[in-house]
Amino acid sequence: MNIDNVIKQVRSAELTPFLCEQPANENTLDFDGTLADFLAFAAQFCHKPVMVWRYVFTDSYLQTDIKTEPNGEPLDYRVIAPDASRYESHFDEEVGYRLMVWLKDINEKVAFTKFDSWVDELFEEKEEAVIAYKAEKAEEREREREARQQTEQALLARVEALFDDPTFRSLTTQRAIN
Repeated sequence: MNIDNVIKQVRSAELTPFLCEQPANENTLDFDGTLADFLAFAAQFCHKPVMVWRYVFTDSYLQTDIKTEPNGEPLDYRVIAPDASRYESHFDEEVGYRLMVWLKDINEKVAFTKFDSWVDELFEEKEEAVIAYKAEKAEEREREREARQQTEQALLARVEALFDDPTFRSLTTQRAIN
């Protein structure tokens, strides 16, 4: 993805690009349309400065929201989908951009985000893999719970069988012996 071309388009829309880092907390409205639509909207309804930042593909794009332990690191997507290692060749490449503008009349931000198509595919694949992984883990927990429950029921059945066993009933307790 060539962000320099995007910056030229921002300037040709008579807006001022403002290069920045991605904010930690985003409270913005996401623009739904094309880059040309966004720039036309911004030129008419927004202040001139346009925040521009690049998305560079790093290892963090391959992390999931699944924790390996209760307070552990996130599970790497490559662990649940080994073929995802094919994306490693894109590390340190620019893969997208985000533009953000401020509306003139209200204190609100509007953003436009664009990723290379393969990154969108990665996000979809990762989401599907995470859903499948979580479903598999839930089924595993359910099977373990059922196995524990069956073991407990078998033990209770053995204890109940002792009540009907005349030999067991004839045994005296330690307390009765003393």
